[in-house]
Amino acid sequence: MSQKFTERRGLLSEQQALAILQPYLPGLMDDFRDSWDWVQDILDGDPERRSTFDGSTVAGMIFNRCVVLFGRRLDSDPKVKLKKTGRMLRALIDGKVALRFKKLTKKRNGQLCSGNVKTNAQGLIYWQMGFDGVEESRPTEITFGYTADILNTNFTGIYLACPISWYTNKWIATLDGGEQGMMLPFASPNRPDDSTEPDQALVAIESKKAKKEDKHG
Repeated sequence: MSQKFTERRGLLSEQQALAILQPYLPGLMDDFRDSWDWVQDILDGDPERRSTFDGSTVAGMIFNRCVVLFGRRLDSDPKVKLKKTGRMLRALIDGKVALRFKKLTKKRNGQLCSGNVKTNAQGLIYWQMGFDGVEESRPTEITFGYTADILNTNFTGIYLACPISWYTNKWIATLDGGEQGMMLPFASPNRPDDSTEPDQALVAIESKKAKKEDKHG
């Protein structure tokens, strides 16, 4: 009997994934911003650095720093299993979400996707497929990613994306609008519930931006 190879059943919806990831997102977003500022400080330390390092080098620096900070944050969590393969860090959270960090770019079809070398190993992650009618227990692959302007001087967004091919996503959630100062509210034990203080997230971003501006004069 033949079976049709199709999008795998049981992929988490955006709401289901956010429910699992919500406790981790504020910290991971802070780690990304710290990594971004860390790299910007390195580049600003010598005018020749920005003209020497291309976009892929800068993205690699941000990636390497994020992997270090993410690993430190998640390593002791009993619900998280970390797997490092080469440079890539994959966090299996609650057995249901496999989270990776990547830079995202907008494709011609308007989708935000990462620019991977299209290997078989990458294909297993991006093409989340299975046999039609067969339930599988594999985790849903989700990318925690960001976009940046062409000069890599400002990040323009932080997102969660659930890929289903090289160039398409099942869904994408905007966590932070970058320099536009937009963020989805996430409750955190370290700050008041955003549902009762709707401007708290915006204040946090504006404060971060002000500190950065003061830092660079």
